[in-house]
Amino acid sequence: MFLDILEGLLKPTIHSNVRDYVPIGITVRLTCNYEVFLDRNIKMSWKTLPSYQLTEIDKAIFVGNQTEISMHNRTLIKRELVIENVTLAHQRTYRCEVFDDKNNTHYHNFKLQVRETPDDFVILSTAHNRTVINRRLNENGETTPIQIIIQHKSYPFNITYEWFRDEAGIIARNETDDYQQEVTEDYVKLRIKQPKVYHTDSYTVSVQAGTASANFSISVFVYGKPSLSMDSIKAIKGDLAIFSCLAESYPSVDESFIFQPCAAVPWGNCSIVNETDPGWHAGTDEVAAIHWASATFKIVANEPGIVYCKANNTEGHAIALAYLMLEDLTSEDVKTDFIKLEIVQPKRWITVGDNVSFVCSVVTLGDTVVMSFEHNEKSYPGTVIQDDSVMKKMQFTLFNVSYHDSGDVFCIVNYGIKPTEQRSLDMEVIEAIAPQLRSGEINQTLIVDVLNPFKLECDVGGIPSPTITWFKDGAPYEYNVSDPTGVSSIIFEYAIPTQSGLYECIGENKKGNITITRNVTVRKLKLSEPLLYATVMLLLLTIALAITSLFLYVKMKQATGVSHFQGGRIQIVPSLQ
Repeated sequence: MFLDILEGLLKPTIHSNVRDYVPIGITVRLTCNYEVFLDRNIKMSWKTLPSYQLTEIDKAIFVGNQTEISMHNRTLIKRELVIENVTLAHQRTYRCEVFDDKNNTHYHNFKLQVRETPDDFVILSTAHNRTVINRRLNENGETTPIQIIIQHKSYPFNITYEWFRDEAGIIARNETDDYQQEVTEDYVKLRIKQPKVYHTDSYTVSVQAGTASANFSISVFVYGKPSLSMDSIKAIKGDLAIFSCLAESYPSVDESFIFQPCAAVPWGNCSIVNETDPGWHAGTDEVAAIHWASATFKIVANEPGIVYCKANNTEGHAIALAYLMLEDLTSEDVKTDFIKLEIVQPKRWITVGDNVSFVCSVVTLGDTVVMSFEHNEKSYPGTVIQDDSVMKKMQFTLFNVSYHDSGDVFCIVNYGIKPTEQRSLDMEVIEAIAPQLRSGEINQTLIVDVLNPFKLECDVGGIPSPTITWFKDGAPYEYNVSDPTGVSSIIFEYAIPTQSGLYECIGENKKGNITITRNVTVRKLKLSEPLLYATVMLLLLTIALAITSLFLYVKMKQATGVSHFQGGRIQIVPSLQ
């Protein structure tokens, strides 16, 4: 920069209270600025083009004196030009010139344009002198970003703006995945980051300044081969099945259909139809927009099979398939099969303060569906917990419910071009009730004879149903069962002394708890004294007989000898002396 200063002068700058296009009757103030970094004698003047006359000779224009402001290592030189009550005669180019005593000079021009009226205004134009943008997708379905740039001139200068599409409506500022919006002093810009066929549309920017507004439109065409979608149908035999094939493409497409009966499982094993097969039929009930079209195919559901949809345009072709399935149930049963709404938590009662979780299941067979929940006239998106080629499931939870949450909860299923369906559940929120004893006594003492059966019962109820836990002598005891009425019990087939102890049944829910106790004593069997004496005498007699038998056996063995074993028998041979 200092070399430029040594060889000549830098270009001055012009600051303005207006832009270059103004309404008649306002005040225009231009300030010329120049910074001097060396000790130089700089002069500044205002001139008008094309005559290069000094503006001081125009009595309607006021030119101030040159001022200098010394700063740390430079000097700032300024000179102001003011036009009050500007007229059409002031529409010209104004030049600020700087020169030094070595005949070095430089300048900056400001071209002022004046409108014939004093009204607010907005003027829009395309920056690239075109109103149509064309793009073609490559083999990967991609192309370069599209930049729409609109130049704006206005008074007042502060503007507000909005972009919108003829087909899709307003483009919100937070739609940052597809678009990027920007505004500068001179331009309003819209960038389409990754253009696709569905971006084909007429894009309009609406700009407002003060009381004035203006619109400017540019058409965008993204060329691409068709992309198809078609839903499978589960119908009752004999019903009329109507298949709708949606094609997203530009330019427009021709759609045709063919039906192939197929009972094989899976149907993917059926032979694939040929595109040139004479059985292709044009679709009916055609509906089209700038970047999409749909057509329908109607068939009586007498047998299962596959419906193929084919679409062609100048960019290529595509084929989609959908299944025709037969169902012997009633229509209402079929609907229930395809969409199911249920409460998964809590299982039975819904009480104040609970978190209630709903799951909506939809049989999709690979088709795209959009699901949402609705409660008290508010819509909720839900969370996807399953999404595969057969089924889509979404979960929705209402937290900390109150009485005011009682009412219907809806699952809304949108199939795109098919009618929207819904299922509902009536949710009743009630007050929780602490556990209470329904029958029997709170505390009870039981005396049971050994080997006799006995049973301990705990009949406790509440809302929600209490959780039952048994303890024996303070330790958890898990050998219990519950009957369908909710009574928890412990059954002993034969009482033994180790089963004696303090049994506690604790019922607990969110509202409180209750403890039921059973103090059990297993009593040993008592025998009478005569019976006891008789038993002892019989035992002693048995022992005496056993000893006598053993003594006789030993004596006999001494009197005889054992010779040998023959044929598995012991041969007793008398001894000879």
